[in-house]
Amino acid sequence: MKVLISMLFLVSSLLSQILIASEYQYDNDYLSQDIIRKSISDTLEVLNKVYVYPDKAKEIQREITKRMHKGSYDNIETKEEFGSRITADLRAVSKDGHLSIMLVKGDKNAGKFATAIEDIENLLVPSSTLTEVFKCIMRQRDENAALEGIAHMEQGRVVTLDSSLAIDAAVFGLKYKLPLADSIIYATGNKFTAMVWTQDANFKVLPNVKYFPKANTT
Repeated sequence: MKVLISMLFLVSSLLSQILIASEYQYDNDYLSQDIIRKSISDTLEVLNKVYVYPDKAKEIQREITKRMHKGSYDNIETKEEFGSRITADLRAVSKDGHLSIMLVKGDKNAGKFATAIEDIENLLVPSSTLTEVFKCIMRQRDENAALEGIAHMEQGRVVTLDSSLAIDAAVFGLKYKLPLADSIIYATGNKFTAMVWTQDANFKVLPNVKYFPKANTT
């Protein structure tokens, strides 16, 4: 079945192609060793699932894990340093200049969305979510990081807002009293008979929706 992840959850989860969101909650840029090691492990797990060269992914995992156990990353303190150091090592080991990683503030519900998000062949990405995700990443990082995030989203099927979809969105918006962005997302799901996975309470009682209440942050 086609799946559609609504709104900004893509920031904290999918971009997981190479954008890994920590499930830990943190209020500043400092990263503990627990966060660093968990995020590296998450990165390697995702790489093994989606990288186009499986044998190379296993080689990368072995080498980066070995460096992690040797303490090579224990002195990392910020998200920016994490991104640059791990990206450099991923590229050095793989000889693939396209690999990159960012760390953004995550969400405790991330694991619940993993299966749907990693099914790239069936993942729909409403074009309107590109705007919201770009803004969110740029707010946390910078424009280059936001562009990389969008590039990873585009590995799913981006659905543009045409006149037919715009009219459907208006109908659903009126019928279910949805805000504009939500009505576009729901209309997109309806057009492709997709299941909408979301944490947005606006979708809570609608058909063809898998709703997960937002996890409490601490």
